Amino acid sequence: MFVRKNILIRSIGLLVTMCLLGGTGSAYAADTTAPTITSIVRQSPTSATTDAETVTFRITFSEAVMNVSSGDFALAGTGATKSSIKSVTEISQSIYDVEVETADGILSLVVRTAVDNIEDLAGNDYDDAVGTSESYTIVRPPVITIDADTKEDTVAITDTTVTVTDDTAIAAANVTVDSDTTVTVTDFSCTQVSSTKVTCTMSIDGKGSLVIRAVDNVGGSATATETGYSINTNIEAERPRTKISNQKKKVKLSKHHTTYITKRHVTFSGTNEYLKGGKVKIYNKKEKIGETTISNATGKWSGTIAFRNGRSYKLTFRFYDKHGNKIDTKGAYKIFVDTEKPVFTDLPRKLTKRPGQRIWWKVTDNHKIKRYRYFWRGKKVKTRNAYFVVPAHTPRGTYKLEVRAYDKAGNKADRVVRVTVR
Repeated sequence: MFVRKNILIRSIGLLVTMCLLGGTGSAYAADTTAPTITSIVRQSPTSATTDAETVTFRITFSEAVMNVSSGDFALAGTGATKSSIKSVTEISQSIYDVEVETADGILSLVVRTAVDNIEDLAGNDYDDAVGTSESYTIVRPPVITIDADTKEDTVAITDTTVTVTDDTAIAAANVTVDSDTTVTVTDFSCTQVSSTKVTCTMSIDGKGSLVIRAVDNVGGSATATETGYSINTNIEAERPRTKISNQKKKVKLSKHHTTYITKRHVTFSGTNEYLKGGKVKIYNKKEKIGETTISNATGKWSGTIAFRNGRSYKLTFRFYDKHGNKIDTKGAYKIFVDTEKPVFTDLPRKLTKRPGQRIWWKVTDNHKIKRYRYFWRGKKVKTRNAYFVVPAHTPRGTYKLEVRAYDKAGNKADRVVRVTVR
């Protein structure tokens, strides 16, 4: 009877069969072939060009191996400096995946020289031979940031700035206004802050969108769009509205005829969204008599002016944007301020008349009388005549005549007369 025992002698790579206790035996073939890499291919993604943050190389050995680690590999190519090996995963004893965090450029995976820890199951050291070896071209697009604090204005906007950054390199000359832009862009200028950063300024006019395009030094491209620009340099302000306390009649300003008002304090107001944050200045001829600010939130404005009684005014409203530029002028509106009521100077409180006779009256005013209105026996009559004729066939008796005088501003005065008809 005999027993065989296999002894692995690494120094000579020879498997020897020894016979013990005087027995006899037969020899087995020895494994002396060193493992090699048959291929390094793109596993994920499989495309040669990508913008992926991480990629995976798959390494296939000629046979089962052990002791494979990330320290056995290195990166090569133009993107190697800023890239790094993240992990090594065993798929099988002969297949391993190497995950890499990428940067722009060409990227390939190589085995470090003098690697002596990778070996096959028989103990044979890895041979440096490599079969198929693929690479990635990492083209990550630039990052474009458009900072637009102002989009609505009455003048060309100059505070829009563009910042472009890139992993590898970006040149100022390769940052441009894209043809899809619908606003008018002038004075577009870019500054090279560093090899990987560019900043740009410009002047924008019109309505629509701004589109910026950037191409980095390895061909990565990107576009960014900023919408909602509305620059209106041809604004026409609305005619100011008026509000007079305790006056029911609406007052409309006019350049063609004089507007009469019966109160000294008048509030003017309006709305213009394009003039938010601006001002309205009110002038009487060349003298500024008031100023108010246009709301930043709503574009509304209002201002109250204290006028002097008995004076004529010629008002103009000058509209300014938030930059202080004069945008429009409204006026000149003619105003006459009349707060005094007419006064009856010649109309007795009691009269005796016959049918067909006239009742005359006199009324004075600081400006002029516009019309009269009288009430007689339930009838209301408007007239410009300063008299009343007692109707024929009026029966004898005592009647009440009510006369009301109106001036141009609308001020009124009343007089009641007891008329005895004979």
